[in-house]
Amino acid sequence: MSTTESKKASPRQPKKSESTHIAGSSLVTELHQHEKITGNQYWYWVGALPSCPTDVMYLAGMGFPKMTEKVIPGNKAGGKTQRIPHIGHVCRLSLDKIDMIKKQLPQVVLRFMEEPRDSEPGVGAVLGDHIDESNRPRKGYPITIPTAEQIQVSRENKRSVVPYTRREHDEPGARYIFAQLCANQDHPSPESVYPEPLESTGIEWPESQQE
Repeated sequence: MSTTESKKASPRQPKKSESTHIAGSSLVTELHQHEKITGNQYWYWVGALPSCPTDVMYLAGMGFPKMTEKVIPGNKAGGKTQRIPHIGHVCRLSLDKIDMIKKQLPQVVLRFMEEPRDSEPGVGAVLGDHIDESNRPRKGYPITIPTAEQIQVSRENKRSVVPYTRREHDEPGARYIFAQLCANQDHPSPESVYPEPLESTGIEWPESQQE
């Protein structure tokens, strides 16, 4: 044995007397205790209108896209991958999530940098409709109005917060996104024509809220 090898420290072995065992049962939640909190969920078709200045609107921890694609991989025999576009997308929403949308959406404003035009893509448009310079979406971006509570908390923590000041071309975010309960809950799918926005339709929940 060489001098170098003799100086190598042997691997340290853990002492059984010092070890702590964490029971596997403590790493698994009891799923049934969350049933009442989570509640029922239903499929909704959600998205943003083509007149929205952004491709996706984010709200309540979820996205409202103008369009999505269903990707079908090609087979091994050389088949080409298919990309099928859809208006918006379908997702499952709980009553808690809808309550979040109800609470947050009134604070969302779209700040447009251009005046309204006579021709803009919007309700009734079909995916694939031609959009050119005359009917493209106006340039703009979403902003969030801070609530009185948020402003108060920021002041108490000596953090600066920019209060909302209305500008000429500001419009409510609810005018540019939609959420519709899917008629077929077993086989939910997006439709082919952009629907009315939440400002006009509100949100349907298929259960009574009476106690």
